[in-house]
Amino acid sequence: MTKLKSLFQPIAMGELELKNRIVMTCANASGGGGKHVISYYAERARGGAGLLIVGGMYTFDTGPVKTVYGGRKDVTEEEASAIREFALYGEELLPGLREFTKTMHDNGAKVAAQLLMTYEWKRDWKTNREGPTELVSPSGGPSGARLGDTRAVTVDEIHQIVEEYGDAAMIAQQAGFDAIEIHAGIGYFLNQFLSPHTNRRTDEYGGSLENRMRMLLEIVDSCQKKTGKDFPIIARISAEDFIEGGNTLEDTKPIIMALERAGIVAIDVETGWHESPVPMVQQWVKPGAFVYLAEEVKKVVNIPVLTAYRIWDPILADRIIAEGRADLVGMARALVADPELPDKAREGGFDDINYCIACCRCLDTAIAGECPSCAVNARVGREAVYIIEPAAESKNVLIIGGGPAGMEAARVAALRGHKVTLCDRGRRLGGSLLLAGIMNPELPKFLKYQTRQVRKLPIEVRLNTEVDASFVERMKPDVVIVAAGGIPPTSEIPGIHRENVLSSHDMLMAMIRAPRKGGALQRFTWRLGSLALRYLDQPAIIRWALRFRFPFKKRVVIIGGGFAGCELADVLAERGKELTLLEESKRLGFDIGITTRWVVLMRLWKSGVRMERSAKVVEITEKGLKAMVGDSEAFFEADTVALTLPLETNDKLAGELEERGWTVHSVGDCAATGGRIMEAMAAGFRAGYEI
Repeated sequence: MTKLKSLFQPIAMGELELKNRIVMTCANASGGGGKHVISYYAERARGGAGLLIVGGMYTFDTGPVKTVYGGRKDVTEEEASAIREFALYGEELLPGLREFTKTMHDNGAKVAAQLLMTYEWKRDWKTNREGPTELVSPSGGPSGARLGDTRAVTVDEIHQIVEEYGDAAMIAQQAGFDAIEIHAGIGYFLNQFLSPHTNRRTDEYGGSLENRMRMLLEIVDSCQKKTGKDFPIIARISAEDFIEGGNTLEDTKPIIMALERAGIVAIDVETGWHESPVPMVQQWVKPGAFVYLAEEVKKVVNIPVLTAYRIWDPILADRIIAEGRADLVGMARALVADPELPDKAREGGFDDINYCIACCRCLDTAIAGECPSCAVNARVGREAVYIIEPAAESKNVLIIGGGPAGMEAARVAALRGHKVTLCDRGRRLGGSLLLAGIMNPELPKFLKYQTRQVRKLPIEVRLNTEVDASFVERMKPDVVIVAAGGIPPTSEIPGIHRENVLSSHDMLMAMIRAPRKGGALQRFTWRLGSLALRYLDQPAIIRWALRFRFPFKKRVVIIGGGFAGCELADVLAERGKELTLLEESKRLGFDIGITTRWVVLMRLWKSGVRMERSAKVVEITEKGLKAMVGDSEAFFEADTVALTLPLETNDKLAGELEERGWTVHSVGDCAATGGRIMEAMAAGFRAGYEI
């Protein structure tokens, strides 16, 4: 068993003593509101993290409407109330905040309040709560992620904001927070003052580095005056802007040194800005890719330094600490996915950790100001509601389909005390995850986790089992959950059944039996490939083998430019194929979230993938396909035509069972609850939970 020697050593940040080096950096849950926020963080506190940083907590009253990154203004009163509930602008908030901090302490964690201004501010919030929330910046003009024009703040307004930070720090201290964190990174308001990219002022707050960091140091001083110098202050700052004309690591070092002299007790090293053209958290970023920034910061300060970004593996985190590259490790999304990760890692239960898969769906919802979510953990943001307890009556539950939705339904139903039988027609559990894991190297660890949980629980698993109505009649279950997957979309495209056409459904079915495609040689090749897909439980090897001419030959045209098509194009382009991607709508990657879409399209562009929008396929031929691109007909040469169109609802079995009087729940791709992993997991969880 791997023993982690460094990650669980205590550490002091000023007067603040932490039991270990794991910090849940800001993973905002305010979209859930009230009891949901408390429950969300309480689970992470119980799970063993040393410090929770709660953000972002506004230093002013946003009023009834909050602008989120300049892009969403239709915030409901309930959402706005939730944001104000976890802010730091007034004494009236103290009762709720004290309840929050007491809950965190009772569950074993220290907690810090992150003081935040993003891009907006309400100047007259104390006298006019209904007044406008304005987009502001150091110098005015376009500024920040997806923002239009902003207004430059005046010197008097800067002084007001400095005082607001000090007042907020005092509220945090009175509320029982163990520390505060001043957020001065990722292109937010304070970071914009630090960076010459956005700070073009000519007064005492612009120009030289000394002037650009004046406001941040004044805020530190204001906080200290109102809380006392012993109250710990952490600074979160982007060590490198990764923006043309912005601060480099060498530019930032003097700022960090000045913060240490000012009395900061720790540095939380951030990376880049929201609009930096550098991927930072997406699946293609190497784990621990930005630790080098913290390593360099440690050379110029004597206070603890925290590193983060794509650190989901506690073994990697332990190595980072042991090698002296950082003193603490931020694991925000890792703890969203599995709140118990610290305790499981400390006890050596690495196989039972539900690891983050870097899909960034949680960030997509956070940017939209919505309730937090997680693709692999359906309880996120709903911890106060989804409490898994024994059912009033134990029932016999039959689950048809061992994909992510079926396995999650089986897990939850078994935890609630039901007798569960899980059937799948394949020889391995996983369903569509088996194929997805070949395309995405982040997914096999999730499949391994799901499979292990099913095997650990009292769930009867029947593989190589076709289920029909007569089978259900023999089993006599009380409840049936159908998670049998979708069916290929119907299409009238001439030539769609040609031998050179390959669909994702073909690949998935090849894991069960070889398709009858082509002549004798091609059928023999398919038999060998099907055996590999069925028996070789090594997605990385299969992914590597895609560089050869089976099942995708050299020139590939992909029909469907959604998530599945883009992902396939990315993988095949990396393996030397000549790729053309056709999308009938005007938007490639239409179903990919805002955090990831730009990275996917950038990778495809850099790989030389030809991408055509508004392309309607007319006919598939032996040598390629014809399509109308806009108003013009074009021919695309191809050895293989790949279909990545969305699967259709597969409700035949569910309908038949309902007609026979069975209680049926349909989840995943076979029902309208399908989609990607997050939708499948949410539907599977609800099905198991509601029985």
